[in-house]
Amino acid sequence: MADKFVGRYIISKNLPDNMNDIEFLSPPLEVKNLYLCISKITPDAEKKMEMFNKGLKELDKEGTLNSIMKKHGF
Repeated sequence: MADKFVGRYIISKNLPDNMNDIEFLSPPLEVKNLYLCISKITPDAEKKMEMFNKGLKELDKEGTLNSIMKKHGF
């Protein structure tokens, strides 16, 4: 068992000839949230986080985020 994307990466690096032999089943056993971490000592850390969140919301609102996710199998 592995996260779909971690699994694909591991297979592509270690067993590239077997990529088509692996099947990912739906629904997943578990869904986990992803988080962006920025160190507090990073210059303008709070501003960078705000800009990231603003950009992510804009991508979601205009449908670009969904297109990117579909393109990459999410």
